[in-house]
Amino acid sequence: MKKHLILQLAILILPLSAEQLRRDDIIIVEITGQDLGLKIHSMQSYHENPELRGKFRKATADFILAAATKARFLMLDIWYSDLLGSPVDQELIKAISSTKKITLASAGFYKNKIEPTLRDFREAVPELGHVLLNDREQAVFYVNPVLCADGADYNTSPTECAPERRERHIGLVAAEGFLGKKLKHPTDGSFKFPRHYFRGFKRITYSKFMQNTDLINDKLVIVVVKPMANLDMHKITKGKKITGSEILAETVLIYANNFSE
Repeated sequence: MKKHLILQLAILILPLSAEQLRRDDIIIVEITGQDLGLKIHSMQSYHENPELRGKFRKATADFILAAATKARFLMLDIWYSDLLGSPVDQELIKAISSTKKITLASAGFYKNKIEPTLRDFREAVPELGHVLLNDREQAVFYVNPVLCADGADYNTSPTECAPERRERHIGLVAAEGFLGKKLKHPTDGSFKFPRHYFRGFKRITYSKFMQNTDLINDKLVIVVVKPMANLDMHKITKGKKITGSEILAETVLIYANNFSE
């Protein structure tokens, strides 16, 4: 296995041109239990209840159909490793397939294991992206622009990986989708992002969106399912945390404005 390089990305603070991505171009929509009138006591009860999970999939499908004509690009910070055995599966796949301006997570973590998204959902989008993040060091995040999905651990170097098994980071896919052009970026190694650089983004609930769908007009929209309020929180500085979706949003901003010609 080839040893990965660690790339210290020089984050550029430049005057923004008309083609660059701005922080206020990105908005996060959270589909919560409260939005759906549900009280969920644990993630275990959520994962073990197909009917409950189906309600979130139905809301996600409804959101995509309502948002596809308004948003410039949709990123689903969600992975789908199973089918629930109900009509909502096909309803969601049909909604995802209804637009080319969309990507979703190629895999996710549950019980310390990587769960890949099923082919049924993979084939519904032009390109998936990985959302894997190394956050074991207190001062930095490490993000791989490209990973190899050849095996459950995603550890194989992309340069030693069959082309069809390479997966780009979802932030790259979304940045290109929003800008409408390809970005020139490294294909191996890891980016080292200082945590203190990361900031929050505008977050709204699914209910707030349904009250005013114009909130996402011409935006890059990150959609995430949050059955419980305090899921997927990451420390960035002393006393301050942000969501995993906000980390993805920051990577989109960095990729778009550092690798755009």
